[in-house]
Amino acid sequence: MRILAYDGTLKFDTSIDTKSFQSGLNSMSKIAGNAMKATTAVIATASTAIIGVGTAAVKVGMEFEAAMSEVQALSGATGDEFNMLEQAAIDAGASTVFSASEAAAALKYMSLAGWDAEKSAKELGGVLNLAAASGMDLAKASDMVTDYLSAFSNSAISAADFADLLAYAQANSNT
Repeated sequence: MRILAYDGTLKFDTSIDTKSFQSGLNSMSKIAGNAMKATTAVIATASTAIIGVGTAAVKVGMEFEAAMSEVQALSGATGDEFNMLEQAAIDAGASTVFSASEAAAALKYMSLAGWDAEKSAKELGGVLNLAAASGMDLAKASDMVTDYLSAFSNSAISAADFADLLAYAQANSNT
């Protein structure tokens, strides 16, 4: 507060200097605006990521469903048999380096070879082992196993034993 003297009377100037107050409000407004822009950017980025994950999940699901439709058409499996094959592919996708869609592709080759649903579900593990041990594509490994086991009349050896023999031969030879 300033005291001013005019004509022998005292007058008090009671006006408030609001420059500092206004400057503080302006600074807070800028900070809030920047925070709002940053928050909007984070929300936009998160939304884009969530949409991307959702789209990828839908695509993976569609690929799996398409592969299992082929398995169903080729194997003729219905009801419980088809559910068993579908669960075998899902379990393989959850417990191995291969996706459920890749496991379904292996089941497709087993169906093409005439294997029934029970044998295919049972022998899928051996095919997975062969593909993993050899670095071979899962569908190709399935095709190889079904071809060779058909030559052995399917009952002489299991896919797991056959995969072990091939892995041993590969590891101990120059093939």
